[in-house]
Amino acid sequence: MDQYAELAQRLKPHIVKWKLQTSTTNIVTTTTTPTSMAWSSINFAGSSLSDISNRSHSLLANLLNDDHTQYVRQVGRFGIALVDAGLRVRYPTDTRYRSDISVSSGGTLFTSYDDTGAVYLPTYLDASVINLRPSGNTALGLSIASTGAVTAAPTTATQHVFGVAAIGEMAHGASWAGFAHSSMATADNFGLLHSNVGQIIVNSAAGQSISLRRANADLLTLDTNSIWYSGVTTLNTDNYISQLTGMHLGYDGSIDCRYLFTDQLHAKAFIADLEQALAGGQIISKSVTILHTDFSAPYPTIGGALTVKDLPSAHGMQVFQVADFVRLRSFSRSGGGLDISDCWGQVYSPVDNTDGTQTWNFIRSGTATYTTSAFVATQSQSSSSFASSTVTKPTGTSSGHTMIASVAYSGSPTVTSPSGWILILSQPATGVTLNIYYKVAGGSEPASYTWSFSSAINVSSTICTYSGVGYN
Repeated sequence: MDQYAELAQRLKPHIVKWKLQTSTTNIVTTTTTPTSMAWSSINFAGSSLSDISNRSHSLLANLLNDDHTQYVRQVGRFGIALVDAGLRVRYPTDTRYRSDISVSSGGTLFTSYDDTGAVYLPTYLDASVINLRPSGNTALGLSIASTGAVTAAPTTATQHVFGVAAIGEMAHGASWAGFAHSSMATADNFGLLHSNVGQIIVNSAAGQSISLRRANADLLTLDTNSIWYSGVTTLNTDNYISQLTGMHLGYDGSIDCRYLFTDQLHAKAFIADLEQALAGGQIISKSVTILHTDFSAPYPTIGGALTVKDLPSAHGMQVFQVADFVRLRSFSRSGGGLDISDCWGQVYSPVDNTDGTQTWNFIRSGTATYTTSAFVATQSQSSSSFASSTVTKPTGTSSGHTMIASVAYSGSPTVTSPSGWILILSQPATGVTLNIYYKVAGGSEPASYTWSFSSAINVSSTICTYSGVGYN
């Protein structure tokens, strides 16, 4: 074969020379065999000079299907590529095939195969977005974005199966997304549903349980007839404090709660911190009720509003009689034991609040030694168009004395009070506002106190000092 190829190469100049000399048009006058020749200078009628190396590709227009088969026409250049058989692409540095496109009875196969190593290689599709559309249906298509996000059937209620897991609308419509085993993906047997407004449903098939696990051990299980838990020592409310607030359910069977309502109570032992009890409709003590509103005990012989709840079985009925002696009891376990404090008094002037509560005037019993309050001294300061007001500490003010400051100012500026002064009243009026502050003098007080304002205003400030003032 090598000899025939060499012979063909030797004959080639003579054939070209003969062709040039016998043509009637485009005759080249030279009889010297050219080393190269422009395609436009050749009379190619009736011949196929496929071995001339410098042909212009731009003249390969209007090709028929079988003309120049070594060239594949591109889209936009008079056609598209038609491949009638398998297409293989070789590895650049050896003869191995790296990809294979073929047709089988089941459809088109696209594989990546190394026929030297006899192994299949990974297949890659590179694009900013890859779209897969079954039968051209965009509503059922799958897209892979450049971020790696996969979106499947975005506009329809379609279920997708991955192995034995089914993901989709679980026969509940496109407003729900669900998860189930592929063999249980029906409206009654889904495992988890999430709606387009945030509702979440956890479900099991009829006769099956729902379990919460940790380390593959059941902690809480809901079955057909019961709810049970295991491995958890306690169930508590978030505000639970033993014997004070919230509720506690212990794995040992203990219950610590604030109220217990029952038709029957069976107990092997009954231990009560209180000696009062309400049994049925019979009151063992004369009367027992529950405090409705926080109550601060007054000084002896001083009265205060006591608001309590109506009796559970007698709404609107007075829980006391006028002039009854009532014992208020407070309970505390803050020290580890049970601390009970009593406050005695008499009740008068009941008022039914018509909301399940009633208010009584509670006058505390007992005697007390009172400390008499006395005026010590006062200081004032007035200013026009000033952004601050400084008042001298009243003469004789000592540690433990109470100072009351009244600051009246025009306009509506922002007021900054001196350190330690507490605002107890701000009363606006037409064109003027009155602020009242108080401060308990400490062991080291400054010589004066300054109130600052966000703008220049008219201001009048006064400080009065009192001794013997008590606080509850």
